[in-house]
Amino acid sequence: LMSMKASVSNCVISANESMPDGYGYQVLGVGVYAIAGELVDSEICDNIYRGNTYPRGAGCHVADSGDNAITFTMRRCKIMRNVCLKGTYVSYWGASAGLYCAGRNSLYENLLIADNSTAVNGGGVWLGFSNYTPHKFVNCTIVNNTAAYGGGVQDQNSYGRFYNCLIQGNKVTGDDSTALKPEVINGQYYHCLS
Repeated sequence: LMSMKASVSNCVISANESMPDGYGYQVLGVGVYAIAGELVDSEICDNIYRGNTYPRGAGCHVADSGDNAITFTMRRCKIMRNVCLKGTYVSYWGASAGLYCAGRNSLYENLLIADNSTAVNGGGVWLGFSNYTPHKFVNCTIVNNTAAYGGGVQDQNSYGRFYNCLIQGNKVTGDDSTALKPEVINGQYYHCLS
């Protein structure tokens, strides 16, 4: 999705895989790569990242357009069972299996983000690089995701705003369980269960 007017609805985006590589290329969204527009009533499931370095969303990657007027919206979607395997050179920074959010002024409403798994961080959601504009999550369910760091949500820069969301049953596999919270790292949460 590259246009402000682009709209995708009622789709199943499933069983895509990235190719392994040895050259340090970044893979940005194995299932979906978006900058602007909207994605509604769709499923993004069973996508697998198999590369060696810097995965950015096995399920979905929302990129920064560089323009605060450009927005992205996702409503009533399921992001499930996406997997980000750890390659040889993968860092522990920005490697969500489910949803990687770097876009400005993005809105996520009534999403189910469940059963995603990454060997690095942000099992369900990874947030960052929003140029000080918030990522808004409203009435979302983020459950049963697994990561080394931030099983449910890792908010790199604390730009996440979560309203009436359920964030439960997520797990971490990292060594420092006191610092690596299983449900959320950073962000602001309003009337949420976690």
